[in-house]
Amino acid sequence: MTLAHLRSMPNLRKVRAVTPTPPVPPDPEINVVTLPLGDGTELNPYIIRYFGNLRWVSDNTASWDKYFIQVRNIDAVYSLQLDSGAGFDPIGNNSNKFTGYYDGDEYSVSNLYINRPTEDYVGLFGYSSRLNGISIKDLFLVGVNITGKSFVGGLAGKVIKTTINDCYTTGSVVCTWGSSGGMIGVSNEGIFNRCHSLCTVAGVSSYTGGFIGQCASSVIINNSYSIGNVSGGGAVGGFAGNLGNGSVCNQCYCSGTVSGTGTAYGFVGAVTLWTTPATGCYYDSAISGKSDAMGGSAPKTTAQMKLEATFVDWNFTTIWAIDALINSGYPYLRD
Repeated sequence: MTLAHLRSMPNLRKVRAVTPTPPVPPDPEINVVTLPLGDGTELNPYIIRYFGNLRWVSDNTASWDKYFIQVRNIDAVYSLQLDSGAGFDPIGNNSNKFTGYYDGDEYSVSNLYINRPTEDYVGLFGYSSRLNGISIKDLFLVGVNITGKSFVGGLAGKVIKTTINDCYTTGSVVCTWGSSGGMIGVSNEGIFNRCHSLCTVAGVSSYTGGFIGQCASSVIINNSYSIGNVSGGGAVGGFAGNLGNGSVCNQCYCSGTVSGTGTAYGFVGAVTLWTTPATGCYYDSAISGKSDAMGGSAPKTTAQMKLEATFVDWNFTTIWAIDALINSGYPYLRD
């Protein structure tokens, strides 16, 4: 069966909504670790069709430098029963990084459960580092329930020198120590384009953000947003906990309550070695309870956040759209 034939099957519908309830066909292999079709090469990638295929990837570190493509929506609810309650074991860690290429092809993984409060590098991808190339694209994580110690994110715990495009997360991210975000925990030299998170994020120590916990150095985030409540210790931001050492945000926004036992600001919690890393970035000051301009971000009222005119020099022709009936009236990313 060819990949084109798989894509044409009617039960493999893609998720495209801003707040989706994805159709997930029955998974006959949900309890079985299953070798995917394909050989992991660029021309014949591993085909991720079942949750059992994802479990195979998690279990086989030798596959973490290969190519993957997801071909339907996957329900990961069985992850609740894995590893004596610890849930899914992240793909990639500090010893064996994920250096491969994962194309979600605009399909979802829903109900992913990870409960590893004493472990670092926690997310669907624990640690991703694909030098100077795209690592993950077009993947939607819906209803995640993720807990880790440090470097915790809905999509990935840590991202180094790689690019992630057109992904989103919804659900809950909890960090028992530091560096957590709805999308990414921490990054060095990562590039993120057209991504968003609708996760609530709760941390304990430093660097907690609705989208990313810590931009350690030279991180670039373009045309992205987060909507969700954020709480933590110090360096808490509605979008980013920290923007450091040449990191920049371009045309991004956030909305949600922001609170911390230490410093907490509307858009970014702390800025190091940079003066205005946020360009054309906004946050909802009425919802966040903040009014600062930390990092060059601009506080706006809820009404202003739902007006196209607020977002100066944003591309509302091909990248962004705004509609009172979609995304609670906030800007959203076009398909």
